[in-house]
Order: sequence, then structure tokens, then C-alpha cells
Amino acid sequence: MVISLVGLGWSLFGQESDGAETGAQSRATVLKLMPLGDSITQGAVGRASYRYWLFQLLRQASIEVDFVGSQSQNHQGSNLFNDFDQDHEGHWGWRSDQILAQIDTWARAARPDMVLIHLGTNDVFYNRDEASIIAYLSAIVDSLRVVNPRVTIIVAQLIPALLYDHIIFRLNKKIVDLVASKSTNSSKLMVVDQYNDINLLSDVYDGVHPNQSGEQKIAKKWFEAIQNVLQASAGQSSK
Repeated sequence: MVISLVGLGWSLFGQESDGAETGAQSRATVLKLMPLGDSITQGAVGRASYRYWLFQLLRQASIEVDFVGSQSQNHQGSNLFNDFDQDHEGHWGWRSDQILAQIDTWARAARPDMVLIHLGTNDVFYNRDEASIIAYLSAIVDSLRVVNPRVTIIVAQLIPALLYDHIIFRLNKKIVDLVASKSTNSSKLMVVDQYNDINLLSDVYDGVHPNQSGEQKIAKKWFEAIQNVLQASAGQSSK
């Protein structure tokens, strides 16, 4: 299904509009989307990252999108491809507390309408307790809402990681609870299951990071969630 943002106004993306299509408002609205997280978001040098495959899916669906963030490189070098918007806020090796310390600055600079969060894996590696990880994720959501009270935030249940899978499985259940407790009518919070489709034998290359098939699976899940948000907004605008 091709989704157009024409006529949605800015009700989804942080500015009010009556949806009237006059002059510049009749043009397609550009979705400012921030991919936020750690190495799963950034990707290693010479790899595509899920961001590339997501951008292609959005473009094929005629969804006008502007990836935003302070970063434009993969870890230690360039992306495998250069025919997509490479801006992002993925930080290799970072924990949730490190992201929280910077998110206000990044959000004020980029002003995202929508944020995709895959974060917490490195916290697990550092043996941080689950309650603390959830508290940091909750604070990140709060910080994003200070900058844009109508921001849409999509939070991932983390992909599995070799040797730590049992911990990530438990943490993912708490992520679901967090999302349910913090979603509001003005700032939607959604959860995406990035866990169950990832096979540690075929979709990651080192027990942690996705290979191409893993990247594509992650991108597809993000894309479906974004479609659901836009379809719901279009339905509300047509009433």
C-alpha cells in the first residue's frame, strides 16, 4: 500500500494543522525520523545497517522521509551504500545512560517527528540491572517529549545476543510494560518485536550484530510499524 503524507497536516509530527491543503501545505509532508541507539543502529564499516534497507522501503512506499541525527558514518568508516540519507543517532558501544546524557542536545538540533529506539544491549553487557535500564529508557522518552510534546516513539524489543539471550528476553518483557505505561494520546509510544525473527545462527555475524539478512528483517519490522502509525493518522484526519 502506498502511503502519502499529503493532507495529514502536522498533527502527527508536533505542529498543529487543520489538514487543509492549500499552497505549500498541499505538498507531501516530510517525516523527520531519528534512528537512535547503539551499534545495531550505527552499523559497522562496510555494512549497510538496517537504516539503508529501511530507507529503501520508505522510498518504495512513497513516504517522504528525512533521517536526522548528528552522525552520518558507520563505525570506523563508511556505509556499504551511499544512495540514501545517512544521518542517524547510532553510537557504537554506548549504554542507555550515555545516550540519555546527550539526547536533549541531539533532539533540539534535529527536532525529530518520530524516533526509532533500539537500546539496552550494551547495558546488558555491562551487567546493569533491568530496572535501571528501563529507568534510563523512560528518561530518554521524557527528554524527547520535552523537545517535541507530540513526538512518536517506536521502541524495539532488542534483538537476541549470544550468551546474553536469557537476560535480553527478560528485559524485552519489561520494555513492553514500559511502552504500555508511557504512551499518551498526544505522544504515541509503540513497541516493535525485533527479537523473535532474528536467528542467531543465520542473521548475525558475531553473535550480536546483524548481517544483511538480519538488517533486512529489522528494517521490515520498523517499516511496518511506521506504516501503522501513518495509516492510523490518515484515518483520524479523514474523520
